[in-house]
Amino acid sequence: MTEKKNAKGLKKYILGLILPVIVGVLMLDAVYLLPTERVEKNAVAAFEYFYRRAFDEENIEFDTLDQRDDFTDIIIFSNCFARLPGDPFYKAALRSTYIGYPVGTNETAQTEHYTKTDYPAQLYHPFYGMMYYVFQGSGFSYAEYSRYWGGYQTVLIPLFEIMSYRSLILLNHIVIVLLCAAAVILTAKRFGLPCCAAYACMLISLAPAVIPVCLQYSTMLYITLVSSILFCCMKNRENIPLLFMLTGSATAYFDFLTYPVLAPAVLCTLYILDMFDSETVPTIIKRLFVCCVLWAAGYSVMFGSKWVISAVVLGEGVFKEALLTAQFRISGVGYSLPEVLSYFAKTLALTARPPVIVISLLCAAVSVLFAVRKKDAVFSGGKLLLFLIPPMIVLAWFIVIRNHSMQHPFLVVRNCGAVWFALLALISSIKTKKIGSVTDAEDTKKE
Repeated sequence: MTEKKNAKGLKKYILGLILPVIVGVLMLDAVYLLPTERVEKNAVAAFEYFYRRAFDEENIEFDTLDQRDDFTDIIIFSNCFARLPGDPFYKAALRSTYIGYPVGTNETAQTEHYTKTDYPAQLYHPFYGMMYYVFQGSGFSYAEYSRYWGGYQTVLIPLFEIMSYRSLILLNHIVIVLLCAAAVILTAKRFGLPCCAAYACMLISLAPAVIPVCLQYSTMLYITLVSSILFCCMKNRENIPLLFMLTGSATAYFDFLTYPVLAPAVLCTLYILDMFDSETVPTIIKRLFVCCVLWAAGYSVMFGSKWVISAVVLGEGVFKEALLTAQFRISGVGYSLPEVLSYFAKTLALTARPPVIVISLLCAAVSVLFAVRKKDAVFSGGKLLLFLIPPMIVLAWFIVIRNHSMQHPFLVVRNCGAVWFALLALISSIKTKKIGSVTDAEDTKKE
């Protein structure tokens, strides 16, 4: 009986790794068969918006939560209507189109193998590529950023067929507000008001007013909110590891490497809260480790499958390109570990906005007051240290891809929202009776 159960569970996880890849390819192929006339019209209509904002980033420091990355948003938007010659599978699954340099700048512009030094600097900004495309035709699209799946196109292309860019931004505001409200309410329902306040504080630390107006910022917040809602609705703990795996797959498919560890770190905190009163410390650590490994498996298989498919179909040296890309992201040349840790602390401090500090102090005051009133309350214990695991995940990601982290702080800074959630969840758990004791777990089960 046990062997059959284990075999069934293994099959479930294998399907959880393979099916998202298959579905992802089919979805990209399907949306690339849609006509692009209306999307192009919407691009022309949105041109003024991008024109006004295209160079704002040159006048804004990159170490602020208020920074909008229109550079990447133009790439995302342009990819929805730009088309390369070839079949949909090649265009959608293997290469993500990128509007950049105009054709004819020089001979190397006719190929994918070029460097920034081949072109005048002012032509590198995707705004120029979009401008040439809008006013001169379709001869200005290139294959670039192929290391990403570009799964956002499966949502954006159909939406751009029926609405303008501005309407999409309005819709984005409405949907994000509704999902945030649902996540906060469900967290309160399942874990209580202190944890609800902790989750709300996490959302505030992300600078939520900026996220809906940025396409790439929105993708990761959607994944975080939806995964949190699914977690709170789950009644069977056996499905939680699968949720971690699918969240990893969705992150690799949709995300532009913005703040990808926010979702798994938040899920880890929710899982700790779920097991806090009923499981021992070793059991919780073991389950968290399994879930994190499954998230990494889902992320890695989805991310790497694009390179495998490309190598099989095209026979190109895509693995070499993949390794070079990974090396570039991970490379820490010129960044010492103390320097990286110092910069991480500075990045974390950016999220400490006044509302976050106020909520944190209120949570601490209420939790400590509640604990003091309990005669058998304990203020120390191994279980409280469990809440340090999610911040460690964020820090580890920051260090592993230190080159990307140091160069794009305005992206990775939102990973730090999970740190606030974990620390406030720790504070709210001070009220727990006999923290860290096996007896407490047994008493809880009996009750």
